[in-house]
This record gives sequence, structure tokens and C-alpha cells, in this order.
Amino acid sequence: MIVTGGAGFIGGHYVEQCIKESNPTLVIDKLTYAADPVRLEKQCQKGEVESLQVDINDSSHVRDAFQTWKPNVVVHFAAESHVDRSIADATEFANTNFLGTLSMLRVSLEYFDSLSKHQQSDFRFVQISTDEVYGSAGEDVAFNEMDLLQPGNPYSASKAGADHLVQSFENTYGLPTLITRCCNNYGTHQHCEKLIPLMISAAVSNQPLPIYGEGQQVREWIHVKDHVSAINCIIEHSMSSGEAGQTFNIGTGQRPNNLEVVQRICSAVDRYCNRHDGTSAKNITFVEDRLGHDFRYALDSSSLASLGWKPEVALEDGIEKTVQWYCEQLLAET
Repeated sequence: MIVTGGAGFIGGHYVEQCIKESNPTLVIDKLTYAADPVRLEKQCQKGEVESLQVDINDSSHVRDAFQTWKPNVVVHFAAESHVDRSIADATEFANTNFLGTLSMLRVSLEYFDSLSKHQQSDFRFVQISTDEVYGSAGEDVAFNEMDLLQPGNPYSASKAGADHLVQSFENTYGLPTLITRCCNNYGTHQHCEKLIPLMISAAVSNQPLPIYGEGQQVREWIHVKDHVSAINCIIEHSMSSGEAGQTFNIGTGQRPNNLEVVQRICSAVDRYCNRHDGTSAKNITFVEDRLGHDFRYALDSSSLASLGWKPEVALEDGIEKTVQWYCEQLLAET
């Protein structure tokens, strides 16, 4: 197996699962600011994991890796993912998320064409996408896989473009692909720029907790370990059924608004730090909303549920455990 972006937040958790399942894995990662090279190095020491530090646009080195590793599955996590950064400068998002995916598809197709018919039937290119490609959902609307893609910011536009590329390689060249579109992830090892670790850090330090607008934007949340299990469920179904070219939404139906999420974080931090409940919440500060801010995301994940998958981590329990982990890390640094 080849996992691109395996030194990132979600990719790193996926590699952990590969280790548990004794699945030999090559991680291809550029090791940008959001990567965790220390975690990756530890994974390489304890499991059948090797790493290659290279840009996915470097097709020559990626091609060599394919020939050496001979994967039957490519799970493509590698992406720039922070919306605020994409608004400030969309260049790297287009370069990595769109052109990088195109580069991976070209190398994958070249490799796929070199395989025997039997080997081809066992090959899958898995595009890890996002619910943001659908754009903002109206009240009481949950997007299904057949809905129109209407991305509302440069990040989601770059991912939507990549999804279209993946589908085009399936339709045009017969490359067996899968696309997964997941809701907001949270859990351990997430980069500090994301909402949940950012709010935890601020709450622990008694700093202001900035929330865009009035905090009424709605997001659907999933624990990263549930996301990993969903990806594996989809791959296993595709392999056993012989079906490819499918897209699956990955969601939980847990859809609080941003203010509610931050309030839960504040309460959990107060419990961990032995403070009176409400201490951290006093630092919640509403700031000017960001440009093009989608108001609501929601997924219809019934196709995935039909495969027998369901999430195991409730949001309240997941946030509590995530807060504990980050607090331990933060306090260990002081």
C-alpha cells in the first residue's frame, strides 16, 4: 500500500491502523508545516512502514516508488487543507490538491497499465476528499453523493477539481478509483491551526477564544478513528464486490454549531484543569467572519451505512478524550 500525506493528521492515524493490521505501507509525504515527522519516524520503527520525503508532483521519484513498492492500493490523503490559508493564497492549494492529484493519477495509471488483468482487478486509487466540495447546505438539507459540487472557497474548489480528475481517469482510462467525502475530523495529533486544538490551547492558557461571526455555522463532526475505519470499510467492500468508480460520503449526523463545539471544549478544559465550569467560556470572543464562510455542512451517509459501517465515538466523549490528550501535551511542554 502507498499512503500519500501519511505524516499528516488523518493520514497518520490511517498509517497507525495499517501497522495494527500488519499491512506493509510506504508513506509519501512532502513534510510541510502541518506534518508530524517525529510521529512518522516512530511509526517506521515499530511497523512495516517506510517513508519517502518527496513532493507528489515529483512524478519521477513517485514512479520509482511505485516500481519498488508495487502497491495494490493507493490512499491519497496529501493535500493543503486549511481554508483560511487558501483564502490568503490559493496557489499552493491548486498546486498540491489539483496538480498533485493529477500527477498521482498519471503515475498510478502508468503503473496500472503494466499489471496483469488479475492484478488490475485488485488495484484501487482512493481519493480522500471532503464534504466542503458540496458547498453550503440549506436548512434540513443533507448532501448525497449525486448532488452537484458547488465549492465555496479556494480549498474546496481545489478538492472538487481533484475529484473530477479522479472520476475522469476512471471513465476515460478505466483506472479503478474510489472517492470518499468526509465531514470535519477531530482527534489527537491534529495541527494547532484547526478549530478544536486551537480552542483547547487558548482555553488552557486563559487566552481569548476567537470565533467567526456569531458562531452559528454548523459542521458535521467525526472522530478521526471513525474516519479511518470508514475508509477501510469502503476499500474492503470494493475489493470483495469487484466494484469501483464509487463515491461515499462519510458522516455521523452529529451537527452542532461552532459555538456549541467551543463551549463543550471549554467545559472539558475546566474539568481537566479543576476550574469552575464557565471559567474558560468567559474568554469566548466573536470576531469578524471570514470571507466566503459556508454556513452549514451536512452529509447523507446512507450509502456507507448500507455497507454495515457506523461511527463508534460520540462527539461528547470524543471531545472529552481529545481535550485530555492535548492538555497532557500542553502541560508537558511547560
